Amino acid sequence: MDSALSGVVVLDVATDMAGSHACMLLADMGAEVLKVELAGQQDWRGSLPFHLWNRGKKSICLDLDKEGGREALEAMVGRADVLVEDFRPSEAKALGIDYDSLTHLNDRLLYCAMPPFGEEGPLRDKPADDGVVSAFSAIMGDQTGPKVPPEFITVPGPSCGAAFLAAYAICSALYVREVEGISQKIEVPLLNGSLAMQSGLFIEGPGVTPEEGPIKDPRGSKPAYRLYECSDGKWIFIACGNNTFWNRLCITLGLEELACEPRYENAPWFYKEEDRLFMISVIGDKIKQHPQAYWLQLFDQQDIPIAPADSRDEFVEDPQVVQRSMMFEVEDPRFGLTRQMGFAVSIDGAPGAVNGPAPERGQHGEEILKGLGYTESQRGQLKKSGALIR
Repeated sequence: MDSALSGVVVLDVATDMAGSHACMLLADMGAEVLKVELAGQQDWRGSLPFHLWNRGKKSICLDLDKEGGREALEAMVGRADVLVEDFRPSEAKALGIDYDSLTHLNDRLLYCAMPPFGEEGPLRDKPADDGVVSAFSAIMGDQTGPKVPPEFITVPGPSCGAAFLAAYAICSALYVREVEGISQKIEVPLLNGSLAMQSGLFIEGPGVTPEEGPIKDPRGSKPAYRLYECSDGKWIFIACGNNTFWNRLCITLGLEELACEPRYENAPWFYKEEDRLFMISVIGDKIKQHPQAYWLQLFDQQDIPIAPADSRDEFVEDPQVVQRSMMFEVEDPRFGLTRQMGFAVSIDGAPGAVNGPAPERGQHGEEILKGLGYTESQRGQLKKSGALIR
């Protein structure tokens, strides 16, 4: 069987991570993704992440202000199944690529807008990227707890969340279109992606008692759910999230008194501040007596959740990662042989595939236009007018 999305044509008009990443996920599942790069619009081109988020796509670069440029874009819209853009609403409208400007060209088009804050509300046109949305949506402010300074978070949660949601929504809308024959507008702001990535923290109701906020500690505030340094300077993360694992940890470390004393009866989650600090100190002293490899082997034998807190280089070489083919080799014309993230999902009957590296700007412009019926003379005229850029 072909890949799951074979035959689906996606126009990627995104300039930032979220939209580009969403379209990459669709490309990995077999969609033909045409990256429409607009003259004058900034993007991540030249950066390493750009070459991951745009792998397997074809690129055409158009100047919509030059003769024939807008007509070429409209011809592409007329043949596409999906269009993804990530501009602020006012920017999309000014460029003439908003939903109202394009939907009349194709009654089967699925239009996916991914603005930072959404198309409605007081912040609809606020300039923002992942960092701004992350700060606004409490990811940075709540990381360290109340009454302490916020911390910058390097993982782009809003963009990742929005990319996953958009790919999910587009596939759902494609199914509805096939069943009901209707096209739809999809909206997946970065703000919604941020909410999805921290959804477990947003539960309110008359019967809900808010949990006490975290205490500032870069290693983790809970004694049994925390990073600890070993004797060789390496680190481990212990994750004893329930009483069973907590008891096993105490017995394995020879700290049975922590499991037996009445004042610790609500461990591993609830205790007084002085008891919390005491437990961290006692457990930390024990862990510091042996190297990381010793604890990894011992805790695995005792069925205690544990992981090494190592670098990305060490992570990608781990046998578990290698066994699951989570990294792929892709020959990139700019960077040579690269290793990139593999597939996040596995579909036995319709597997995904990396269909080549990220394209050079405008690399496939003539090929795309030829497929739309443009003659050699017409393509030459577009290049002459500056509407088609290579």
